[in-house]
Amino acid sequence: MGVHKTPSMTNIIRRRRSLAAALLSVAAGMMIAALMFVAMLMLKQMGASNTWAAGFTSLLLIPIALRGVLRPLMEATGQSKWWSVCAQGVFAFSLAGVASSLSPRFESMTVTGWLVLAAVALAVHIVASGKICGSQLRLRLSVMVVLAAMLPTLGVAMMLAGDLQVVTRDLGSSWSTAMKVLAVMLAAVAIVAALSIPQEKVISRLSFIQAWQEQTLAIRQWWRRGGQWLMGILVVFLSLHEWMLWRGVTLFLNDLGSIGGLSLGPQEVGFAQGTVGTLMLMVGVMAGMALVERGRWGRWLWPMLLALTLPDALMLYLAYRMPSDILPVCLCVGLESLFAGFGMAGLLAYFFGYGKGRGMEVHGSVCVTLIVVSACIAGVLTGFMQDYFGFRRFFLLVLLLALFALLLALFAWVQSRKRRVMSA
Repeated sequence: MGVHKTPSMTNIIRRRRSLAAALLSVAAGMMIAALMFVAMLMLKQMGASNTWAAGFTSLLLIPIALRGVLRPLMEATGQSKWWSVCAQGVFAFSLAGVASSLSPRFESMTVTGWLVLAAVALAVHIVASGKICGSQLRLRLSVMVVLAAMLPTLGVAMMLAGDLQVVTRDLGSSWSTAMKVLAVMLAAVAIVAALSIPQEKVISRLSFIQAWQEQTLAIRQWWRRGGQWLMGILVVFLSLHEWMLWRGVTLFLNDLGSIGGLSLGPQEVGFAQGTVGTLMLMVGVMAGMALVERGRWGRWLWPMLLALTLPDALMLYLAYRMPSDILPVCLCVGLESLFAGFGMAGLLAYFFGYGKGRGMEVHGSVCVTLIVVSACIAGVLTGFMQDYFGFRRFFLLVLLLALFALLLALFAWVQSRKRRVMSA
């Protein structure tokens, strides 16, 4: 005989699942921040060029773009909990490996290997935790938890490394300590998540071949819809300029004034972009998602697109103004992040609110893949353009790219209206 679940037992299980989903989202935010921003600034501080620091850390996103290969494996095993927890443990172990390769002597190839292993662990975690987080947390809450988790990661790691550099005058040991602290934080989250996630009950399980065939069939059906190629190009260009801006701002704030940078230390970069920028990004996303959930997305579509593109001019202003005080830097970074978050809410509504059922899941997955691809391209372009064209021309080109994305969105909107008139 089965055990009858009382209402109190049901509530406890529901709360455990919600807590587990929140912890998995926290881990995702910490891992993304550590791999994309902390690692890039670390490599830059250790003597890497902008091209290598931005390009290599962006190419670490390739395993996430290939997560379609991992998803059938997860569905075949049906053990998302342990895949996710083990991925967090591997990521924490990789950060510890990076720390051991920084002091007393910087070993470039060894650091590269550990970061590649961390990238694979991040991809596994995102795929494994997707179902748990998607079923337990609303989209806005999940995004907020991920962004909130980036705050302590960026703030603690960058500020700690910067303060230790001032005290010890040793780059290697400073960043080694910061990476060890991040590894301990992630390991603690992994342990709590392992204890919180309830045991999965798998009723039916697809084989790897069946799961792969089902996924490819769903993607083919999605592609047959009209206008998907145009929307795919739009998604790439809308995210491309924003990725280039965020990656470029980190390097711009840290680079020397003699080559056009603002000469800020890691702790100041962590405060300006990691704390102020991330907080304002959260506020913008919250405001935009509130409008989306009230069904006002259509009315605010163009204000969101304008907010996602035009504020890029603020970074161009900083590149020409070159302020010596951190206040205008925080103001410009904060305002751009606020508008970018508001515009991102419109993109999230399009990614995950398109259709129902399997079609919506495939649409969101394809859009996320396109964003990851654009992030890889953006990282390579960012470092190269900053090294060879300077920061002023770089931010000017980013602004022109944003304007092109805005024109492309206008063209896609006109084409969609024409299709609706013809179908009517």
